[in-house]
Amino acid sequence: MHVLITTPFHPAYVTAERIKKAKNLELLLTAGIGSDHIDLPAAAAAGLTVAEVTGSNTVSVAEDELLRILILLRNFLPGYQQVVQGEWNVAGIAHGAYDLEGKTVGTVGAGRIGRLLLQRLKPFNCNLLYHDRLQID
Repeated sequence: MHVLITTPFHPAYVTAERIKKAKNLELLLTAGIGSDHIDLPAAAAAGLTVAEVTGSNTVSVAEDELLRILILLRNFLPGYQQVVQGEWNVAGIAHGAYDLEGKTVGTVGAGRIGRLLLQRLKPFNCNLLYHDRLQID
């Protein structure tokens, strides 16, 4: 292969050993942000170009952040642990769970990801705040 398109950490790390085996490789392209999954010194030694397609996963990241907010508010992880242990104490889980409606949620930055997150939070009827250099709608 001449071009390897990857996503961070999936399906495998681009190690020095793998780079060495790919004799025709010229370009390592990450569909996303970051190169932690690539052995950069090995890539440089092999004369490979390493690039990333920033912005290709902004929707996924914004939706993932919304999911994390809901997981924290609804006490999902303790509930999951109870189920795994063969228990289910609804009152114990509901005691520390909250609705998103009426809460204040803020972002530091309202760029591509922050703006998408704020758009996805709007239907939950919460108070939205952001800090950014530029004012948004």
